[in-house]
Amino acid sequence: MLASCAIPHGLAFPRIEQRDRVEGFIDDVGRTIVLVGVGVATLRENATVLDADYALVGRGLDRDDDLRFHEVRFQTTGLELVAGFAPLTETSYPSGHDSEVMEWSAKCEGGTVRAWGDDDLSAELYFSASATVFDAFRFGVQFAPWASITSRDGFTVREWYRGWCTDMLTLVSAATGRAESLTHMHLVADGTTVTVFTRGISQAPYYASQDRRTQVCYTVIRDGGDEDSLLDVLGRVQAKR
Repeated sequence: MLASCAIPHGLAFPRIEQRDRVEGFIDDVGRTIVLVGVGVATLRENATVLDADYALVGRGLDRDDDLRFHEVRFQTTGLELVAGFAPLTETSYPSGHDSEVMEWSAKCEGGTVRAWGDDDLSAELYFSASATVFDAFRFGVQFAPWASITSRDGFTVREWYRGWCTDMLTLVSAATGRAESLTHMHLVADGTTVTVFTRGISQAPYYASQDRRTQVCYTVIRDGGDEDSLLDVLGRVQAKR
């Protein structure tokens, strides 16, 4: 934790310093919080403001000196439009006029993941499902698009965010013609998932929608054939940075 902010010997306020890392603990949820790239501004005695580049929240972070992560899982708005596939293969709804007996159905036949890989990296685009099926007044299913990239050597939170996540956001925005946003970002190390908070992540839930496909074409990112893999495309985005 941050040491006492009392300033001895009559030093003037405000006092500003930079720290690579500040640790804390969130009692209500039993999670460690690590602030990375922290500006510490002491405004007056025992009054301090912390301004961090990133906040990492998860278990066991206080025992991780390196803070290098081998996997990132993240979501952007419009991500489903570059995936080239949709999870639902078939839906049906009541076609008759019998208000006494009605039946709805949806089918997903394994088409929820696309994967690519090379010697150092692997990537996936996939959909996670959320269903309302036990409510006596509502019934439905919706899907959220996600991207996952795994590195053999691992990266810091800065490298994942400023590199791969931001490059994927650039790619999606170019494909949709809209200014898309990064909504969630999680890092994984030793089986532990860490949530990332920073100014560029909205933390707003996002689900794919048929309405967003208007005047937008799927890209040619596929999992086979002669087309480029997702890793190839992201490599070219990085080269133009």
